[in-house]
Amino acid sequence: SILRTYNDLMGDPYFTESLSKSDREGLEAAIKRVQNNIFPIHVIATMSSGKSTLINALLRNKLMPARNEATTAIITEILDDDQKAFSAIVYDIDDNEIKTIKQLTYEIMDQLNSNTDISRVSIEGNIPFLEATETRLRLVDTPGPNNARNQNHRETTYRNINSATENMILYVLNYTQLGINDDDTLLRYVADEIRKGGKETRDRFIFVLNKIDELKKEDGSVAHAIETTKDYLAKRGIDDPQIFPCSAFAALGLRTFLANIDPYDSEAVEEAVEEYDDDDIRDAAKIVIKINRKTDLHLEQYS
Repeated sequence: SILRTYNDLMGDPYFTESLSKSDREGLEAAIKRVQNNIFPIHVIATMSSGKSTLINALLRNKLMPARNEATTAIITEILDDDQKAFSAIVYDIDDNEIKTIKQLTYEIMDQLNSNTDISRVSIEGNIPFLEATETRLRLVDTPGPNNARNQNHRETTYRNINSATENMILYVLNYTQLGINDDDTLLRYVADEIRKGGKETRDRFIFVLNKIDELKKEDGSVAHAIETTKDYLAKRGIDDPQIFPCSAFAALGLRTFLANIDPYDSEAVEEAVEEYDDDDIRDAAKIVIKINRKTDLHLEQYS
């Protein structure tokens, strides 16, 4: 078995002495995942990509703080346990457990994210698109290297990319700011890792082209936007990438506050805006109507 082979290797002094510290840590982490049947998906991006909104859309729950600015400042791990309520364990900058939260909410997450004494939050709850049976999914949200408030977070992002053969990387790109945000260094690092690992590593990277709903007439079609993104990635050394266009904001709206509201019913939408004091409801309804109207924005055809 894998575990027996690992134990045999780790019992060989010649082998263990040849390992660097990072190699040893990577092996130990991989074995833990095999034993726990956990499959990690690391969600990475630079600033203002809509990464947190995308995670919320996947969770069908507004849990992660999301604004039109850099917001992710802590490492957040979300492990699927099929339970409706989200619970959390909070760790300080030395990775000591400091708090347990039985009922995690968006407001609490916002407070944790702004607390400079906190480095990591480990969450358990329901990831709706997969049942936690034989394999449990873990979504890992890491601050972008240009937003990480300590060097350890930056190193964590690059270490996650290094271990791409053992997990999946969801790289979120902001369509409206291709080439503007500080993606260049990170993407070139990704390209180097893909070159080292070959096709197996390349297939573990999925590029999400977010905010495609903001496509303007002069930008051309969604298909053209995908080709533009392919060229953008190719110039940074990433060939034949898997690119999926999306509107995380619209998806989140449809799966949460618009789930029981017809976006075309302007009166019901405005009542919800007033009741919840949330203009996002109105904005999401407008985007959904736009997507419905424009067949080019029916994004399932590009998957």
